Amino acid sequence: MLTWFSPCVWGEADGYTGMRNFYHGTAVGRAITNTFWSILGGDVIALNKYASHPETAKLKPWSEAMFTASTFSILNYPTDIFDLVRNGTVSVHIADITHLSPHTVHLSDGTDLETDALVCATGWKHVPPVKFLPEGIDVELGIPHTPAGASEPLFTDEAVSEADQEILTRFPRLKDQPIQNKNFKPILETVGVSTTDKINPSTPLTPYTLYRFIVPPSARFLQTRDIAFAGYQMSFSTITILHVQCVWINAFFNDQLPVSTMPPLKPRGKSEETVKSIEELRHETLLHARFGKWRYPAGHGTQFPDFVFDALPYIDLLVGDLGLKVHRKAGWLAEATEPYGPEDYRDFVAEFSEQSRE
Repeated sequence: MLTWFSPCVWGEADGYTGMRNFYHGTAVGRAITNTFWSILGGDVIALNKYASHPETAKLKPWSEAMFTASTFSILNYPTDIFDLVRNGTVSVHIADITHLSPHTVHLSDGTDLETDALVCATGWKHVPPVKFLPEGIDVELGIPHTPAGASEPLFTDEAVSEADQEILTRFPRLKDQPIQNKNFKPILETVGVSTTDKINPSTPLTPYTLYRFIVPPSARFLQTRDIAFAGYQMSFSTITILHVQCVWINAFFNDQLPVSTMPPLKPRGKSEETVKSIEELRHETLLHARFGKWRYPAGHGTQFPDFVFDALPYIDLLVGDLGLKVHRKAGWLAEATEPYGPEDYRDFVAEFSEQSRE
């Protein structure tokens, strides 16, 4: 039931539409939801004891818990990593690096750090390490690319605006976006960028735009069915998601997905009303890709799928696509109160295999 407190554009896949409409579609529900996230964030701050020491106080999150995705941190080891900060092993500096000199890092607050090594853990590059050819095919593939370099963009500006409007209409809370870092200034120029790699931290890139966060939404690749991307999302449930994604991809490659999920390669004798159109599929793709921008601005939502409580509804979405059992607990109360884990999907491959033989 914790997942119901998260405004999620694919949340209805879990079947609890009424609960979600109450929490996010009514003023009373949104007030309860805001209180939930406030308590959750306050608990983490209290448990991590940020206020217990001047140095740990520097580490207090700048973002609201609600808008933070898988970078949301909790203590989950027997030892407390913050002890290293309290005892002086780790020093915290909130500043920019202005320049380097021999064995010294110079910071914008006037601090000079003498050191023998500098490790830059920036993690800003989210494009695939594989270069796809011919040039420009990354647009059709739905992987990050520069909008200016796309002669025929995958989605028009009008379609993007309509998707944003739909998201904000369904979830009014997301209109009130937080300011993550009021002092942030993008790097306009990067010195020393390789001539074979023109992407730097300031390069504007589209997010991953994949149907179900797995397959390119272009008509060509939906017909050839020879490429899919597994694991292009971040969450606390990555292993379970991958397990279900692999079965979904197998069904996609073999044209075994229900027509309500994916237009079939060949007619199956179904009425046209039951077949999902390419237009519907592309609209869902854009809606899900844009959702991250509004839902997790303090995470990586603008770049790729990055979520926490939305992971279980996402699994439900894929399981429902396959026509398999979404609710796997013994009754409604158990569904609402018992946590889901990998053990709930231990027979998932066998279930799919059995269904495929029918």
